[in-house]
Amino acid sequence: MEMLNIIHLSHIEDRFKMINNQLIIQKIANYQFWEGIVDPENPPRGISRAHKQIVLWAKQEKLSSVMIAEDEDDIYRYFSALINLNKKSCCIRRSLIIIS
Repeated sequence: MEMLNIIHLSHIEDRFKMINNQLIIQKIANYQFWEGIVDPENPPRGISRAHKQIVLWAKQEKLSSVMIAEDEDDIYRYFSALINLNKKSCCIRRSLIIIS
């Protein structure tokens, strides 16, 4: 299974406990946590930057795709995205990320 890259705001401890429980329940062993980026003036920009740091890392590692999740709710039902790095965009259940 491809590594799951999880964006996490470390100052929110209950989310860390919840996401660890989800990892155990869903039997996900291959994962890495990334610190979320908070932009108080423009929260969507912070979210975008958090995703882009992982995409840039994946490109540096010459990966063909990267799976990203946020540390909220059910990580597969709403917030996971498999991003094909050879394309300009990827579909997520609730939004679209443009990779440039």
